[in-house]
Amino acid sequence: MTRFGRNRSGKAPAYLLIGLMGGIAGGLVVRTLDRFPGERVRFSSGPLRPYTEVVESGAPAAMGEVVSRVARSMGPAVVNIDTVGRSREGTLTPFGDEGVSEGQGSGFIINGREGLIVTNNHVVENADRIQVTLTDKRTLPAAVVGTDPIGDVALLRVSGGGRLPEVKFADSDRLQIGQLAVAIGSPLGFENTVTMGVLSQIGRQIEGHVQGIPLDDLIQTDAAINPGNSGGPLLDAYGRVVGMNTAIMSKAQGIGFAVAANSIKRSISDILKYGHVVRPWVGVTMAELTSETKRALGITRRERDGVAIASVRPNEPAAQAGLRAGDVITIANGQAVATGEELRRIIRKLRPGANLKLMGFRGNRPESWQVKIGEMPGADQLQR
Repeated sequence: MTRFGRNRSGKAPAYLLIGLMGGIAGGLVVRTLDRFPGERVRFSSGPLRPYTEVVESGAPAAMGEVVSRVARSMGPAVVNIDTVGRSREGTLTPFGDEGVSEGQGSGFIINGREGLIVTNNHVVENADRIQVTLTDKRTLPAAVVGTDPIGDVALLRVSGGGRLPEVKFADSDRLQIGQLAVAIGSPLGFENTVTMGVLSQIGRQIEGHVQGIPLDDLIQTDAAINPGNSGGPLLDAYGRVVGMNTAIMSKAQGIGFAVAANSIKRSISDILKYGHVVRPWVGVTMAELTSETKRALGITRRERDGVAIASVRPNEPAAQAGLRAGDVITIANGQAVATGEELRRIIRKLRPGANLKLMGFRGNRPESWQVKIGEMPGADQLQR
């Protein structure tokens, strides 16, 4: 897996993610470089209109007409991002000193009045200087408002550009596999490049780079994504943002991943309200309920679906509710769960302080648990 958007010092950027199904549901208190207490961002959502209204003529829309209109309407809200920072430890210049690392990526404007821009965290991570280039060729310095390393989201602010064009968001919980996907970004420095594909799958999960916590709720697409596309929008046929391009499968073609729009909105809202992202926390790792897992746990029940609890962190919400390693969850808040991703999806929608009612079994005996959701601790605490 490769993430794009950093280190263009003569070599292709290398952000490798090894596919590992993580089991920790939650988030991380994140660094805020520039906080604006109490500030709220307005997320503009476009209406769902018939395809006949997508093209100006009102005639049934040919595919090329749809993509062309999306590019014309939303292209001006997509920006190029250049960064300068210190090279990673161990990288030396020909003179033996630590060198300067230049990076490049994409982003999109979510609030043109306030100059707020969203990109990937890995595009601006460790950057000392950030410069944004608009489609009209103007360049503006940008400051980091806040970041969400776990969700790979960063919020930037530019000033002095006047009222800027902005994107609209779709409801990513209502996406359908196979629908049109349009990616706009700056691959290899070619600004405002447009590619087209479909939504290949939703709800994907890949290995994250923060304490092994998975990057989840991802959209898989076959729209072409290359170095420099990171942070750019993935759009639907109506020009609404359905996701943010963040990674590709490095040993394959046509397998790219985007952070879902609703995940982006939650991260940005939390950054502006709290200065960091608040994620729910249960304190368990999970495993799929396979035949091997059932044998290892000594389970002879006929249930084929469920989520096995692989481990429980002491003194955390799950432990306080009485959950133990080896317990199996089959129902969460009234919904049947067959996989860890389904259970994580339910937990993601909860806030700290909410109740999570779990049902399942321990060994061959039915059990139920009432878990009070906590807030995920910081990275330093997770290491303990």
